[in-house]
Amino acid sequence: MNSPKILKEIADENSILYIKAEQNYSVFHLEDGNKLTSAYTLKHYERHLHNNDFIRLSRSFLVQRNFVKGIRKQTSSSYAVLKNGREVLISRRRLQTVKKATF
Repeated sequence: MNSPKILKEIADENSILYIKAEQNYSVFHLEDGNKLTSAYTLKHYERHLHNNDFIRLSRSFLVQRNFVKGIRKQTSSSYAVLKNGREVLISRRRLQTVKKATF
């Protein structure tokens, strides 16, 4: 299977902070503040990126492991706290996997 064109445009996978699903598109958020949009799904990118470097938090987020600062637990929900201050909801089904992968 060929690598998606957008991954060839991004010189270093480590510059990808996270990928957010927006309907049928994937939006790449990069270290330099740029955003790139692709017509492929997150599932497609999960297969092409180095799996050990990225964690699937929910249906909508694929985050680089090094970009997760910690996990904040609220009454019935858990959030991944990213280094830029953003908090992303972790699905209940994926919480244990995220905990193992980040700590």
